[in-house]
This record gives sequence, structure tokens and C-alpha cells, in this order.
Amino acid sequence: MKRLERTLLYSTVLKAFPGRSEVIYHNVLQANISHEVGLYHLAAVKFAYAFFPTERYALQYTDVHNVLDQDPQSQNKLEALYKMCMKELLSAERTYNVVKRHLALAPNLFDDFRRIALDHKCPQFSEELVSMIDATCPEEQDRQILRMFLTFNASMRVTNFFKTETPGAFSSDSIQKWF
Repeated sequence: MKRLERTLLYSTVLKAFPGRSEVIYHNVLQANISHEVGLYHLAAVKFAYAFFPTERYALQYTDVHNVLDQDPQSQNKLEALYKMCMKELLSAERTYNVVKRHLALAPNLFDDFRRIALDHKCPQFSEELVSMIDATCPEEQDRQILRMFLTFNASMRVTNFFKTETPGAFSSDSIQKWF
């Protein structure tokens, strides 16, 4: 009965925004992943989207921007191009689609989170999962997005996610050390 009660509680938290969280929502409803794994992925996607190190993908941007210092019109064009590239590289939709394409990793990512949250493992970046991500993801950007899930896990310090009465809250350590 407690498990059913918890599942119903999780169901009310899951959202199905078209092109975004519906990817996770439908996989939960089709029993491809559990409600817990779905909720974890909703939080991890938001974390990855918010803290993705976009500056790693535009190393020359600052150099070119500085060269164009005397030409504001060209700087504006460069900034527009940069924003367009970053939008293509990292959008919420793309992040959800990465999860969908690599759904087989979902239980492993969640299990790493669970072990850290329940103090069965020290909060650290899982090299084993990095190897799994590298083996299954041909695209570098996809690998980087999924590695952000590992950063999310390793940053976790306190959560009541596994508390049976009130699941769903997270607290993470400063992530500055990861970048």
C-alpha cells in the first residue's frame, strides 16, 4: 500500500510538457523507467541545462570578440551567432532528447544518485559511469550533457527524495569546483 501511495504522489509531480518533459513522462507511463527515476531525471535535466559549461564550446569566441572591439556592428553579429549556436547546442528539448536516446543509462545514473543520497557511497564523480557514457554516446555534446548528471549526483549533499512522507527536495554543494 505504501508503494502505491508513493507512486501516486510521484505521479502528481511528473509533468508532460510537449517536446520536453513529456519524453520522461511517457517513459514512466510505459513502465520503461520508474517514477523515481523519472523525477530524478527531471531534476538532473534542469541542473544540466542551468550549469552546462557552454564556455567550453566557444573558446575562440572571446578572442574574436576582442578582435572586433572597434567594430560594434560585427560584435553584435558575432553575439547573435554565438547565441544561436548555444541554443542549438544546449536547449531543454535537446537535453530531454539526449535522455530519451540514452534511456538505458537512466537506471544507472539514478542508482548512483540513490547510493550517494543514502550515504552508501561518498559524493564523487563516477568514473565507471563516465566509461558507460563514453561507450554508448557517439556525440561529444551528448556525453557532456550526461556527464552533467554525474556532476549533479556528486554535488548532492542533502535530499529528502527517499523520505517516504515527503519526497522531492534536493540540496547541492557549490559546483564551482567542477568547472
